[in-house]
Amino acid sequence: VIDSVDYLLRLQESITDIFVHYAPSHKISVQAVEVLDSSIRIAKQVFRTLTEYVQGPCVGNQKVIAQSRLWDAVNGFFMFFAEMFNKLSQDPSRIELLREIQDVQNEMLILLLSMLEGSEKQSRISRQMAHTFKESKAHLLNILNILE
Repeated sequence: VIDSVDYLLRLQESITDIFVHYAPSHKISVQAVEVLDSSIRIAKQVFRTLTEYVQGPCVGNQKVIAQSRLWDAVNGFFMFFAEMFNKLSQDPSRIELLREIQDVQNEMLILLLSMLEGSEKQSRISRQMAHTFKESKAHLLNILNILE
C-alpha cells in the first residue's frame, strides 16, 4: 500500500515537472500532451487501486495510507489541476486532455471520500484531510473559478 502512495507522489512530481517545463509556452506541445496523457492514465489507475485498498471500509489500510505521504501528493495534484485547468481552458484544441485531467481529479476525490468511510467525525483522517484542503485553498478556489 505504501509503495503505491510513494509511486503516486513520484508520479505527481514528474507530472508537475513536465508541466513546469512546458508552462512558459502559450500552448502545450503535442509531445507534452503525449507524455502527460500517459502519466495521467497511470495516475488514474493508481488512484483507483488506492481506492480499492481502502473501500469496505478497510480501516487498517485507511490508517496506513493516512500516515503516508498521500497528503503531499494530493496537495501537488491540486496545484497541478489548478494550473492545467487555467492553461487548458484557454486552449480549445486540448479539450480532451482537460477531460482526462478532470477524470484524474474525480478519481482522487473518490479516494478521499473512501478514506472517510467508517471513520468518526473527528478522526485523524478527517483532520488531515481538512488540513490538506486548507493548504490547497488557493488552488481549490482557482479550480472552482475556472470550472464556473
